[in-house]
Amino acid sequence: MKLTPARLATIAAASLLMTACASTPAPTAELAAAESAVARAQNAEIPLDGRVNLTSAREKLELARKAVSNKQNDLARRLAEEARLDAELAMAKANSQKARAAAEEMQRNIQTLQSEIRYGQGAQ
Repeated sequence: MKLTPARLATIAAASLLMTACASTPAPTAELAAAESAVARAQNAEIPLDGRVNLTSAREKLELARKAVSNKQNDLARRLAEEARLDAELAMAKANSQKARAAAEEMQRNIQTLQSEIRYGQGAQ
């Protein structure tokens, strides 16, 4: 087999491409961030509409772990990021629900105080 410049260039490009694919490091930081976010969300009181996001986060984290095992580091990185974002969305929904409940409680307290003020002014 004669090595022509075209064949040599093809071989060089193929070896460069294989090296680039093989050199993508495992997404350890992304996996750790996703695991931490999922753990925080699992320990929170997630409302019904946020449970879908938490389930999605768990599933994507598991897929990311499998992708790392299969040396698919780019896919693993993307899945880990998506898992982290889904877990953070579930947490945001939980925080939103808590804030809404606190605002409703404050509104009830304000109404009670206003009633007491009106009652107190009428009794004098």
